[in-house]
Amino acid sequence: MVMLRIFYKFLKDRRGAAVVEMAFVLPLFILFVLGIIEFGRAYWTWDSMQLSIDEAGRYAMTNITASDAQIVSVAQNNLYGLAPGNFTITSKSQVSSGVTYKVITATYPFSFVAPGVLPFGNFTLSRSTTVPLMP
Repeated sequence: MVMLRIFYKFLKDRRGAAVVEMAFVLPLFILFVLGIIEFGRAYWTWDSMQLSIDEAGRYAMTNITASDAQIVSVAQNNLYGLAPGNFTITSKSQVSSGVTYKVITATYPFSFVAPGVLPFGNFTLSRSTTVPLMP
């Protein structure tokens, strides 16, 4: 009888319930926030790559005699806040229907800051733009 009374008293006591709930919810919340931050960083890098090659494309259109090395240099100089050495940027000419185009491509091997926490592997970001060269 005494044991049953202690058991019922234990069931009615709600102290510490919030700690147990937080122990279940907090890791999921932290994982969710970390995922938002990491994919936001990936999107920012992807968007910066696009801005960089768009600027290089504008440079190529206004300087039609620019070499591929100059166009790549312009693209690397427009990678604001990122290390240009980590990016692979290429520029090549392509002729279609008598019009010369410059195809500028940027690739970047994106890696997460906390690779063991998120269940995603590293992936490659790639952006490309094609601009006509009109005299």
